[in-house]
Amino acid sequence: MASSNKPIYGTISKYYHFAMDGEYSSGYNEINVEVTEWWKSGATKNEAKEVKTEHNVYYRHTKANGWREYCKPYKTFTNKNYTGSIINFTPNRKAETQYQYTRVNLGDW
Repeated sequence: MASSNKPIYGTISKYYHFAMDGEYSSGYNEINVEVTEWWKSGATKNEAKEVKTEHNVYYRHTKANGWREYCKPYKTFTNKNYTGSIINFTPNRKAETQYQYTRVNLGDW
């Protein structure tokens, strides 16, 4: 059963790993976010449905596709297919910037 306590902040964790034109790229980033909307019913009741960063970048959760970047004015999602990216939300946690990284390797992992 879902808790009645709604999270009001947390972190978005973005992982990516892909190759393009012989260059391999990977990275990890955490971003502090504020919850702007919650699920209203079902198994995910009172869990975060939409969050925003301090720079007004929105991320939204859907049951079919998980967390994705969201353009609120146009109500469209950024396509993350074939990008090797994973986006997760962790409630009630602050970003730990010491673990963030970006790597580009030429021709080999």
